[in-house]
Amino acid sequence: GVQATVVGKPDPHLFRAAVARLGRPAEQTAMIGDRLETDVVGARRAGLKAILVETGVDGAHTVAEKGIEPDAVFSDLRALAAAWQEAIARSEDG
Repeated sequence: GVQATVVGKPDPHLFRAAVARLGRPAEQTAMIGDRLETDVVGARRAGLKAILVETGVDGAHTVAEKGIEPDAVFSDLRALAAAWQEAIARSEDG
């Protein structure tokens, strides 16, 4: 007679717990993952930005097919880090 609480992806509990542990607002936090149905959907349900890296099952080619839109898609973590550094450099330049 007890209803279970689901805590795995894509349920938002796990994502919200991570954000609380970080101590940052959800609006300033992004989930980085390689699966649309778990990582991106979970991020959306928790009010987070979602970044897809093409190192797993999904990539830019499956975004339109599955109809699940991340905020950004990168080929891998190196490409994401490079884009991040570029954005920091641009913001420092004014």
